[in-house]
Amino acid sequence: MALGDILTGVNVAVPPELIGELSKITLWIQAIGIAALIWIAVQIFSIAATFIRRKRLQRIEEKLTNIEAKLDRALKSHKH
Repeated sequence: MALGDILTGVNVAVPPELIGELSKITLWIQAIGIAALIWIAVQIFSIAATFIRRKRLQRIEEKLTNIEAKLDRALKSHKH
């Protein structure tokens, strides 16, 4: 005996106002969900962009360190 068999003869009257309010609530929940997904996507993009920017800056700093070391060696060799 399934629940559907028990409830087959039951007539439940749901007021249309309740259905309207529930549909408004579901629309708000969907809107909040979409906004949350967009926010998460923006955060992921922002984190990825920051990671790429930091890596690029790190490579530039390494190159500057190498250039500085070469300049120091060149200056030392000219002093002697």
